[in-house]
Amino acid sequence: MNQVFIFTHIPKTAGTSLRYHFQKHLEDQKTFIHLANKGHKTAEKQGLLPFSQRSEQKRNQAQVILGHDVNIDSAALVPGKQAFRLVYFRDPVGWEISRYNQYAHARRMRELSVLCYSDWFNQENTHCQFDWFLQNHCLLSQIPSDQDEKFNLICQYLDVMQQVGFVDQIDQDMKPIFKSLGIPAEMQAENVTGRFKKMDVFKENSSNQAKAVDNCFTENQFFLKIRKKYDRKLK
Repeated sequence: MNQVFIFTHIPKTAGTSLRYHFQKHLEDQKTFIHLANKGHKTAEKQGLLPFSQRSEQKRNQAQVILGHDVNIDSAALVPGKQAFRLVYFRDPVGWEISRYNQYAHARRMRELSVLCYSDWFNQENTHCQFDWFLQNHCLLSQIPSDQDEKFNLICQYLDVMQQVGFVDQIDQDMKPIFKSLGIPAEMQAENVTGRFKKMDVFKENSSNQAKAVDNCFTENQFFLKIRKKYDRKLK
């Protein structure tokens, strides 16, 4: 297979579900590469070099590369392959809720106190998946404060990707990719928090939903602009 699928995994955008599916049906650390802390630790336990330090021949065995550490330079790691680059975005309120539940779940698992949503919102620095994308995928240290400038900048990076998708459509979008890889088309949903752990800390306070909608108002307007431009199903 001369193509490699390179997924930028923005946190809380179904990347865990994708990773588990690939790990089940591809060869972990060979045809599937997880570029993230967990993937690096797995490679170290197996006595493998970090992916970027392996021989070109071994790197070119990769069929899928996915993780929080995937960035604009990752395609250069597999020079013998044609890169198919993908990124998925999520509705901002859902993204915010999932991130709060992840924080709360991690604290409760360690039997630590949990900030209420309002206090967490004021303390947490990142409430914008597009800022995360610019900082971690595009490797930018400064993000424009002007929304139009930021929109145009993000579009410059998204325009060179082969697929820009949205989490609510990911099951359907991924079927042709799974087929081309020769793996099952149905992906099982996985999650570290929320309904799969039978715990949704966010919903313990009925006023949180209204707070999240209000907090995400500007972010949601930005998301709708991105979706209008890149959602193939809307065209």
